[in-house]
Amino acid sequence: MWILHGNVTERGDVGGGADYDRVLKQRNALLKSARARGIRGEALSTLDVWDDKLVSLGSEIITARQRLAADLQQPVADAYAAIAGADHRPQLDWALSVAGSDPEDDDDRDAADGSTPVDDVRADSRRIAEMFRASLAAKRSNELDRGLTLTGPHRDDLVLRVRDLPVKGYASHGESWSVALALRLASAELLRSESPAGDPVLILDDVFAELDADRRQRLAALTAGYEQVVVTAAVEEDIPDVLHAHVVRIAAGTITDERDRSQEEEAPAEAPETVATYLRLRGLKPSAKNWKRKRRISVDDDNAPFTPGRDPGTLGAVLDTLTRESGWETTLAREDLVRQWADLAGADTAKHSEPVSLERGLLTVKCDSTAWAKNLQFMRATILTEIGRRYPEAGVENLRFIGPDVPSWKWGPRAVPGRGPRDTYG
Repeated sequence: MWILHGNVTERGDVGGGADYDRVLKQRNALLKSARARGIRGEALSTLDVWDDKLVSLGSEIITARQRLAADLQQPVADAYAAIAGADHRPQLDWALSVAGSDPEDDDDRDAADGSTPVDDVRADSRRIAEMFRASLAAKRSNELDRGLTLTGPHRDDLVLRVRDLPVKGYASHGESWSVALALRLASAELLRSESPAGDPVLILDDVFAELDADRRQRLAALTAGYEQVVVTAAVEEDIPDVLHAHVVRIAAGTITDERDRSQEEEAPAEAPETVATYLRLRGLKPSAKNWKRKRRISVDDDNAPFTPGRDPGTLGAVLDTLTRESGWETTLAREDLVRQWADLAGADTAKHSEPVSLERGLLTVKCDSTAWAKNLQFMRATILTEIGRRYPEAGVENLRFIGPDVPSWKWGPRAVPGRGPRDTYG
């Protein structure tokens, strides 16, 4: 399975993408909260827990991206030479934020000072993790100032080069399109070689208008071997003849099929599956006037092609998706926290304390006596770290220990100012 992520095509064999996004969201929320409250230094002990999770998941994503870029290097070079008719030495480099690249600095991104050639990419995950951790430590102060995570795979860029120069700012219009098409075709070739389903459906959406005549012919010859190719163009003459297997015209919202009329009379047919799928993706439907039979459009969006939920999944994955989409993660995590309080704080401690409220990230724990509340203050950092590790979705950012309920001495006609009795009530 492949996922289009920004400008980079990624294999779907990394299961930490959604987990990384969740950890990143939680870490950013903690940074914003710390900025608003002016918290710094040792008071942010829970940030280290999120750092560990971010480094673990992010290193896997970076390593997988680098491995894919290395696998795409030769197919990109071959596809570019076939389209452009010349070898301009196309290269794929990664501008890694963990290696010092800053995506907000255009000059730095264009020069790609922090880029990593794909030949050097097959570094082990341990080295990537060390670089990630060092980058987090170096940018901690700036992150607290901005309330934002400033390093990680979400800040990385794929730098494309021809003739050892970045495509952005240096390549011609034709070269830029040739590189973009080469990257897509290389991805299709890699998918074709690895997928048991065979050829992917190749969609060329109005690309021939951007190419000269020679590049059009070479691209057509390169893609003609795929089983299903959908081509769109505003000017029909831009499409080479080799791709004119079946022409469908759309004018003023009307779809017209140019097949032989006698063939339609002998065997009325619905729109070909490839064309119908493409039209649905573009928000169009086959016209009842021109198609003898229309595909029945289901009102159930979950059963439409290319929508989530079509692939088989485990029961655990289905329950996780249901919990996340229903917004139950925080509630369930808080329920588990209360129910497992004895495992978190210890059996003896749980006998003398219990969580009573959780508001705005502050968990309040009521103790049997002020002595127990005082002792648990010394365990605050340990318990808070353990809560962040086990129940990150609960949103616990701070802990407060209180003693038992005591009678009030602040009411009545004879009340006097002062602290009142000094008894600790337990």
